[in-house]
Amino acid sequence: MRDDEFLAGGRSAIEVGEAAAGIVHDFANIIQAIILRGEFILAKGVLAETDSSKMEQLLNDSRIMGEVLHMLLERGRAIVASSPERVELRSIVQKAMKASGIPNVTYKFTEDPVEVKGDALLLSGMTDIAFKVLAKDAGPGTAFHVTSFKAAHEEIEALSPPWLEPCPWGAVTITRKGGGGKFPLDEEFHLSHKTPEEIDLDILRIRGVIKLHSGFFRVEKEEETTGGDLTFSYYIPDRKP
Repeated sequence: MRDDEFLAGGRSAIEVGEAAAGIVHDFANIIQAIILRGEFILAKGVLAETDSSKMEQLLNDSRIMGEVLHMLLERGRAIVASSPERVELRSIVQKAMKASGIPNVTYKFTEDPVEVKGDALLLSGMTDIAFKVLAKDAGPGTAFHVTSFKAAHEEIEALSPPWLEPCPWGAVTITRKGGGGKFPLDEEFHLSHKTPEEIDLDILRIRGVIKLHSGFFRVEKEEETTGGDLTFSYYIPDRKP
């Protein structure tokens, strides 16, 4: 087996690396929540002196671990951000949709190209995975509607990372028309709530690639009265060099 192959299930090292970015992001959030809880307990002054010292040591260790995880994620983001590529979202979306072989796909694109600074290979692979996950339990004849558009930073400021400088954003929305079903992905996904059987590497890869691009995503399901439409949207910043 080659070095770039993953021993479990034949996954490549690249696939595992993409998923790892999502895992690191989740672990960093979990550690931050633990730190906040520990600081709250210390502030209440209910611990004995010995227990208080132990808690402070645990918090210090947790902060170090959190900083390491944050550094790993930041290094990955820095590599993606330093890429000279300009990725045209319409192009990678159309390629992913056509490769799927599903005929009932309609497109709605803005006249001007929607470009972002990022890694075309990562974004293309992630879009392909997302479409396959959405189509997995779709019935025969299920239609899909795909759009790409520009979004100003001010429009999504509340959802974008607080440390990111204002910049234009590119977005892609994939809607499965009717059929109900589910898309096992959300911003509140926590590894601590999952059994090994429930953790899907493809889902982690989607999260990981989006996080490496400093982006975010949404999953929306319409009420059954509207046919149970299911929509996955991702937003990628067009970061300055």
